[in-house]
Amino acid sequence: MHIGAPGSVVARILGIAPSTLILWANQGRIKCWRTPAGWRLYPESEISRIKLELARERS
Repeated sequence: MHIGAPGSVVARILGIAPSTLILWANQGRIKCWRTPAGWRLYPESEISRIKLELARERS
């Protein structure tokens, strides 16, 4: 079983718009998977990785 955070939570954590998060997922910049209902879930490891990337870009 996969455990992950929904896009709205991840976008808030990263300080980006939900639409940006979806774009990045579509481009392969951040990995996610879909539930049987179609929701995207993002693993904690990916959230941490992107958080570090954004910190580097913003500094």
